[in-house]
Amino acid sequence: MSDSESFRIGTRDSQLHNFVTSNSKLKELGKPMVPNLDRGLWQYSRRPNYFGEQLWWWRLVIFAWNLGHGWTFIVALINSMCLAYVTALVEQRMLKQETELKHTFYIKRQPQHV
Repeated sequence: MSDSESFRIGTRDSQLHNFVTSNSKLKELGKPMVPNLDRGLWQYSRRPNYFGEQLWWWRLVIFAWNLGHGWTFIVALINSMCLAYVTALVEQRMLKQETELKHTFYIKRQPQHV
């Protein structure tokens, strides 16, 4: 893992942590919470962590393919399909929650992946 990749992973995670923490504080104070994280890396994708994970796996496939291990393509493809399925389940669950209207708007303007 490169230093820049480590930085991006840390940035995504710290942005998510700060969002969750600030929403918890708003909830304690009885103020309206922010429904969606759409700043930083999260403004480009609803799931930057998933996107980064997929980039890592497909980069591994390219590396392994050059070494004669083409079977890694199947593994990465299965991983991508599972992640797409789980993402769809999460999206459906989020649409059923009380912030359905806000999340529907968020889905329309925010790409799932970059």
